[in-house]
Amino acid sequence: MNPTNMAEGINPLPTEIQDVVQRCKEILEQHYQQRLIDLFLYGSAARQELTPNSDLDLLVVLPGLFDHGQELRTIVDLLYPLQLTASHWISASPAETDQFLADANQLYRNIHREGIKL
Repeated sequence: MNPTNMAEGINPLPTEIQDVVQRCKEILEQHYQQRLIDLFLYGSAARQELTPNSDLDLLVVLPGLFDHGQELRTIVDLLYPLQLTASHWISASPAETDQFLADANQLYRNIHREGIKL
């Protein structure tokens, strides 16, 4: 597991995108505090293949077992005000720490390989 760190990873992105990603991080940190284990940018933005139709894919890594539907609703509600002014769709999903660290699915393996740790 060797994701790129934020300083190395998001600097090549347009300033507007960097600002949106940073604001997402701040909002999620404020809400989750110590429960936010990790946050990753992945997909086309992380690969520096962002297009006008791309979304900003975020993985929100949280500890323990939780209700994925409830956490997804919480994340959407938290980021909705930012979404109203962002130029790209923000697509954020929760993940359980143990599942993420165990590479439980192809998405997690891809994030470990090419994601940007925020």
